[in-house]
Amino acid sequence: MNNIIDTHAHYSSRQFDADRDALMAALPGGGVAGVLECATHSGDAPAAVALAHRYPFVRAAVGIHPESLGEEDAPTVAVYGGDWRAELAAMRPFFEDPAVIAVGEIGLDHHWPLPAREQLELFEAQLQLAAELDLPVSVHDREAHAETYALLRQYKPRGVLHCYSGSAEDAVWLAEQGMALGFGGAATYKGAKRAAKVLAAVPRSAVVLETDCPYMAPEPVRGRRNDSRNIAHVAVRIGELWDMDPQQVLDLTAANARRVFGAWEGGTPPMPNIVCKPSIDRTEEPSMKARIPKHREFIIDFPKDVPAEKADEGWDKLMGLMEDYKKSHNGQTVYSPTFIEDLEPAVKELQAQYGFTYTIQNSK
Repeated sequence: MNNIIDTHAHYSSRQFDADRDALMAALPGGGVAGVLECATHSGDAPAAVALAHRYPFVRAAVGIHPESLGEEDAPTVAVYGGDWRAELAAMRPFFEDPAVIAVGEIGLDHHWPLPAREQLELFEAQLQLAAELDLPVSVHDREAHAETYALLRQYKPRGVLHCYSGSAEDAVWLAEQGMALGFGGAATYKGAKRAAKVLAAVPRSAVVLETDCPYMAPEPVRGRRNDSRNIAHVAVRIGELWDMDPQQVLDLTAANARRVFGAWEGGTPPMPNIVCKPSIDRTEEPSMKARIPKHREFIIDFPKDVPAEKADEGWDKLMGLMEDYKKSHNGQTVYSPTFIEDLEPAVKELQAQYGFTYTIQNSK
């Protein structure tokens, strides 16, 4: 399956520290076309934005999670002494970055013993910020439906009510107001009767998919570390409820996510190991050039004074190099952020043999 858009993820979590780069590079090969990486405070916001800069399929949401008001090691407490206003002011520059496409993760949480007034004021301030910046929101609502819904009615933001856990009746008016509802692993659990009722009641245009990874892995991988590829299991379950092919579920919900967030229009980014042999007639052109497209690329140039036979042999060697690289990535056409660094030593060796020149540039 492909065209997976994960509208709520936390890849900056420490649980991914050991293999984050390898995992992120593998996601497009698992069908992932987009990820919204959600920050929870000023401490992880830089990491969320950095992921969006490094991986073309990632976008970032920046905000202060209500739990940050009660976590001693969160900057909200450890750096700002609970002064969330000062922290939010310090985070304003992040929203000037085009990789930041939403305000989130924001909301209310009554599951944990958090200060009720402070989190309500924090949530309202961030809804006001989203309205000011004309950005969608990613909303956390845990055991706080009444207060969350009251503010959503008041401010009428666009965005996603992440990990929707409310009633079917509330889901209908939320969708009518323009909010999308996020469904992830919990929808696949045996006791997920409420989710099934909601999915039957709301317009399908109001449904988006998510992981909340590394948490909330779906059946049949429940209990393991979650990642965006597992949304395929969620699509299977929703397909059963909607009598729809799982790929159709992914396509529909991906279109919904693109509409809500205004991102990921390009689909799954290609890996820069698909080499296009140029159709250049060497009798008419001064050189033979090859482009390895997206995202950084080698521009290979065989000057005209290199004999055609030698240039062809050198080209074939470059193609072999690329095939070997692809095999080392299990044949998957996934984006590898270390592509240039991995191949440049071997390219230099071939350069010495075959007389071509090369440059490295960002693809257009």
